[in-house]
Amino acid sequence: MIPDNLKKKCFWDYNINVPIEEIPAPVQAQRYVDFWPYFHEAFNQKIINKNDIKYIVKVISEFESINYCEDVRAYVIKNLINRWFK
Repeated sequence: MIPDNLKKKCFWDYNINVPIEEIPAPVQAQRYVDFWPYFHEAFNQKIINKNDIKYIVKVISEFESINYCEDVRAYVIKNLINRWFK
């Protein structure tokens, strides 16, 4: 489960009391990509767990039209999908 302070950082324009699943999936996917370092750090600090990461990567993998800011980020996300789901 993504803690409220992390949700505030990444989904600042949405009501954090609303379940994250109710945020439009394309928005979720883009924010996960844009703010991946926050999620990676939260995982390393054991704030979120492996199931949270799998959920995040699953949401990202369902949207081919994510706008990656750079080729490196696209490479990282595609490798995450391969690592966690293949």
